[in-house]
Amino acid sequence: MSGLTVSEVVKAFDGVRVLRGASLSVREGSFAAVLGPSGCGKTTLLRIIAGFERADAGSVSLGEREVTSLPPEKRRVGIVPQEAALFPHLSVARNVGFGLPRGAPRAETSSRVEECLELVGLSGYGSRMPYELSGGQQQRVALARALAPRPGVVLLDEPFNALDRSLRGVVRDEVRSAVKRAGATVVLVTHDQEEALSMADVVAVMRDGVIVQSDTPAEVYASPVDLGVATFVGEAVVLDAVSSGGVASCVLGRLRQRSNGVAGTGFVALRPEQVTLTAPAVSAEAGVARPASRASRNGADLLDPAGSPPEAGEDHDHGPSGPASHTGEDHDHGPSGSSAEGGLAGNGHGRPAGSSHGGGVKDAGGGDGEGLGTGAAAPRGRVARVEFFGHDAAVTVTMDDGVVIRARTKGAAPHQVGDMVEIGVDGPVLFFPAAG
Repeated sequence: MSGLTVSEVVKAFDGVRVLRGASLSVREGSFAAVLGPSGCGKTTLLRIIAGFERADAGSVSLGEREVTSLPPEKRRVGIVPQEAALFPHLSVARNVGFGLPRGAPRAETSSRVEECLELVGLSGYGSRMPYELSGGQQQRVALARALAPRPGVVLLDEPFNALDRSLRGVVRDEVRSAVKRAGATVVLVTHDQEEALSMADVVAVMRDGVIVQSDTPAEVYASPVDLGVATFVGEAVVLDAVSSGGVASCVLGRLRQRSNGVAGTGFVALRPEQVTLTAPAVSAEAGVARPASRASRNGADLLDPAGSPPEAGEDHDHGPSGPASHTGEDHDHGPSGSSAEGGLAGNGHGRPAGSSHGGGVKDAGGGDGEGLGTGAAAPRGRVARVEFFGHDAAVTVTMDDGVVIRARTKGAAPHQVGDMVEIGVDGPVLFFPAAG
């Protein structure tokens, strides 16, 4: 197997640029996912790597060998298409062996075919015909066929789209295990963020013909390079904000932001799993709801009136040190429930409707934005919708001024439609300056 390097590739069709200097680097034996919405150029990039299209500019290298001008059959690239595309008149074994050298000894060919079928968990299926297999089994035969000639790189072109949702996750796991056992260098092209985050060692986010960020799944999720990536890779609650001194002021109060040295007017983005919802505390004396201490609600992430963290010795529940980082193995509370088919825009498209138009930036306690002290009024809203997904639930809350906040809870949500809740934030938030 070989590593892959794509450098500044440009491609236009009828004068319209589809790729505008796309670059991608995949280490030998790594699994990379090119993630982007429909029309961003990811399939064109895959076809150029395979040799099915010729780049107008730039280069493609497999290991130390540049293959930019070579035809597909000389590149040593295997491809698994969206449909399995098996030959219906050939047995499973003959499908798998189709790309092997014609002059090779029959025993050698048979041994390699059986080895590849074992890799994909289909040992003993060689005599079957494609129509006797399930959709998932057909995809695994297509993978075995791609692996049989020992290619330098295996390309997966959204191979799970045609599978039922219940089957898709199982087949994804089987395919990932098979290519890892084979030591293959893999590039998966997909618009499905859950697929990319759960399968890949490296996620390359593509927008308008350019790779805008390439990193581990956890890093792309926790530290997106811009607001467009933040709203595309996983869900994000986006709010108007003003940043100064590492603190972002928004409708939820003054929130500590991840350090990126950016100040001014812009937007905060926080993940729904960072949002905490609690029932308003009840005063035993008056028998009425009252806000709890702001510091105790949100730990060390909110500031006192002087703009400083709460004093040592006070009783606080400290939140996590940053937004939830999803590894490549577990993404239950990030991507699920969000759509990867929406545009991947760099100007904030994709934020929840009304989330950044709730009367502008203001102090949640009704002050002048300098901070919230103990006893200040907590941000509140009313539960408008509860969605249960089994592993978690999504709760949509509408604040009095129309701002929409979306939270995620583990398991069933403890709140019902119509409940009044106080809104808090765990961990530092992301801040992105306004365009221009």
